[in-house]
Amino acid sequence: MGIENITERIISDAQAKAAEIESGSDNESAKIRDEAGKKAESIKSQIIADAKSQAGEEKRRILAFARLEARNSVLAEKQKVIGQIFDNASKELQSLPDREYEDLIKKLLIKATVTGEEEIIFSSRDKKRISDKMVSDVNAALKADGKKGNLKISQETREIEGGFILKAEGVEINNSFSSLLNLLREELEYKLLEILS
Repeated sequence: MGIENITERIISDAQAKAAEIESGSDNESAKIRDEAGKKAESIKSQIIADAKSQAGEEKRRILAFARLEARNSVLAEKQKVIGQIFDNASKELQSLPDREYEDLIKKLLIKATVTGEEEIIFSSRDKKRISDKMVSDVNAALKADGKKGNLKISQETREIEGGFILKAEGVEINNSFSSLLNLLREELEYKLLEILS
């Protein structure tokens, strides 16, 4: 074997080895590309699934918030209507003819009086509307109930929209229409909300 043959053999072996390496490298590259493609597809699928899940969750959150806002808006409107009902009731009470107004105040005084020795504080408007005879009638009714019939109209007035305040020994009982209607509203608001549904 001559040098030429050895040289050719070395070159031939080197070419075969290079072809083998190139083929192995192509196979390895294809394998890496295939694995990378599968991994990329898996990551893509996961990203899409996560995005869908987040979108679904965001949609549920937005819908829940919208329902809550709508419910609160309806409730606010209902409460506004209830407020108007009670405001109208207060105005109607205040605008009763003097005779009917006195009858109402008389009933409220008889019911609210504790001892029969209280002072009655009215608004300046009502102080002019209420007669001494009405107070005498209330005192007679109180005596008939076994209470002292010594109610008297106070010189003092208050800025109240109808009704009265009973005062005895530094203690005041607020029987103004706004106070009575607020108590009634607390009592009836739930039923009124149901009626307005």
